[in-house]
Amino acid sequence: MSCTRIHELSNSPIHQFTNFPVVRIKCDRRMSSSHPLELIRKLSLDLQDRAELIEPMLDLLPIGIAIADDPLCHATRINPALAQQLGLDHANQISLRKSAFARAPLKSFTNGRPMTLEDRPMYQAARSGAEVKGKVIDVVRADGSHLTLMEYATPLFDASGRVRGAIGIFMDITEHRRIAEEQRFLAHASAFLSSSLDYETTLRALARLAVPMFGDYCAVDVVREDGAFARVDLVVDDPGRREIGEALKRYPPRFVVEGPAVRAIKSGEPFVDNDTGPDKSARSAQTPEHLELLRRFGVRSFQMVPLRSRGRTLGLFTTGSFSGRQYNEHDLALAQDVATRAGLALDNAMLYRTAQEADRLKEDFLATLSHELRTPLNALLGWMHILKMPSADEPTRKRALESIERNARAQAILINDLLDVSRAMRGKLRVESSPVDLSAVILAAIDSIRPAVRARGLDVNFSIGTLSGQVWGDADRLEQVMWNLLSNAVKFTKPGGRIDVTVEETLDDVKITVSDNGIGIDAAFLPHVFERFRQADGSSTRTQAGLGLGLAIVRNLVDLHGGTITVHSPGLEQGASFAIILPVRRVAVSTDTAIPDTNAPSLSGVRVLVVDDDQDSRELILLTVRAADANVMVVSSAARALDTIGTFRPHVVISDLAMPGMDGYALVRAIAATVPNPPPAIAMSGHVSERDVQQSIKAGFARHLGKPADYQRLVETIAELAKSVNFAE
Repeated sequence: MSCTRIHELSNSPIHQFTNFPVVRIKCDRRMSSSHPLELIRKLSLDLQDRAELIEPMLDLLPIGIAIADDPLCHATRINPALAQQLGLDHANQISLRKSAFARAPLKSFTNGRPMTLEDRPMYQAARSGAEVKGKVIDVVRADGSHLTLMEYATPLFDASGRVRGAIGIFMDITEHRRIAEEQRFLAHASAFLSSSLDYETTLRALARLAVPMFGDYCAVDVVREDGAFARVDLVVDDPGRREIGEALKRYPPRFVVEGPAVRAIKSGEPFVDNDTGPDKSARSAQTPEHLELLRRFGVRSFQMVPLRSRGRTLGLFTTGSFSGRQYNEHDLALAQDVATRAGLALDNAMLYRTAQEADRLKEDFLATLSHELRTPLNALLGWMHILKMPSADEPTRKRALESIERNARAQAILINDLLDVSRAMRGKLRVESSPVDLSAVILAAIDSIRPAVRARGLDVNFSIGTLSGQVWGDADRLEQVMWNLLSNAVKFTKPGGRIDVTVEETLDDVKITVSDNGIGIDAAFLPHVFERFRQADGSSTRTQAGLGLGLAIVRNLVDLHGGTITVHSPGLEQGASFAIILPVRRVAVSTDTAIPDTNAPSLSGVRVLVVDDDQDSRELILLTVRAADANVMVVSSAARALDTIGTFRPHVVISDLAMPGMDGYALVRAIAATVPNPPPAIAMSGHVSERDVQQSIKAGFARHLGKPADYQRLVETIAELAKSVNFAE
């Protein structure tokens, strides 16, 4: 490369910064004057014989410049700009025209190791007599702050062409490097967070990635299902503190300790402390051991950022320093960016895990449902097969009928539980409130489980004091609640065990407690006791049957009565206790006692028309209603019912809803349209949803009874409707 020096006022490299007339170096067009190497080449040429003119100019440049006046670069002169970059005291008084530094006044590193004289680009340029292109140097200032420089160097020659030293230009690339590292970090963090839906794995990878980018350690905590926090990981850069870090993994934030972590979690806002220390450790300590660990850990500064998504705090991202790094607004903004991405990834992972759990529960439920339906069905079909055998004697027939009834009732309870859960999920579960005799309700529930109690040799004790208040509710539903709790206690209490039922009244409520000394409940399962389809043992080897619906229904029914239900168990093999709190009303005490009519109603003189396409249903209704002395006619279709109604003139009509040709809805409308003073009609169907009930009443039915039928209730309903009929017609 050929260059020609000329004296003129021009836009030279130095003139670009100083606006002073300087020597201009005219060079080849292929050189760009903005490149540091080209600038340093020109300066080296001018410094050969114009040093007294050039060096004062270099002191005015805003870029760092250093000059070594010997080939071994033992001493170096620097300009004020480089002194300011290096954070030297009295930087504005330092000049290239003053004495040189004997050695570097600070620590410098390259490729992560301390720099030696041989590593310095100026030394390499002087020794080789050639230019040294940009080399990255990490500098630690005297105050502990960090700086990244890009150094370019070229040799200086004397008049005879021998190397007499070197000159270097230092470009501050700290910000450029920080931005590049942050972009690289965010790209890696995003890749980790999106690589898996196992949030423990991804958050551990994030914690490892954050050290040392964010400091000397990183802790990540997440919210568990029970609302408490769990520590996913605690990564420590200092090998001497890693054992302490492992011990600190046992101490995630706890809401009972009002430290910085709890403050950040509750507020949803970050927390930064640049001046912490052992004296402040007590505010976060959970135990004396924890306090000692925190003091030995020796954190000097930290920042905590909540992991949030959809307005909820899902976890906490904490980074800190043992050296006293000062976290600024930029550090916090980057941490918040990372926390936002981590919060979104955590939320997605939790939603996925919830969906997976829901799918698993659904599959488990369907498998259990199939088993629970098939078991009584197998008994029904098996005993009916035996009944058809000519060799079946009377004792066998009696056992068969008892088994058929028992298994049919079990299926009815199962179906009713499913329907109740469906209604509860849709908010359609209803209770009809009236004064309730709580003692009678509980005794009825106890009576219903007595066969199982006797079979297992259990001791059931019932204690109730005088109740001055009146419980209002649905007696049937409250009996259902008590039956579920008592059945549960019977199932999970070993033979010879004890079940206690107590009723106590306080000022504004009554407390019903059902406790046992059975197998107890695992602490891990306690939060899930009242969830639908959840069972402590859902395996194929479980010892107790059921769908896991009973306690979910209990909670819904208690809620509908304005009450609460809780469960307590000290642990496995230590029994369990369920406590129901129901509100009471104060009433005046009456000495009159009503004696209920326990006689079954008579249907003598009542004509009943039964319409059902199922032969078994028709026969059951015929036998039941005829046993109450009613005059009954059964037909298999709505068309035959319309043909018969004019001559039979029924007082009450019982009809199925879903029938071929004309359904029950169309039948009751046709009767209303064609028969003067149409008789009241009862819908009796397996369609028992709230919508089905409303639709049947809207069509013109007076009552809606579900299948499987309560035939005693059917007779009572017929008797009730028959009271409104004019028997003279």
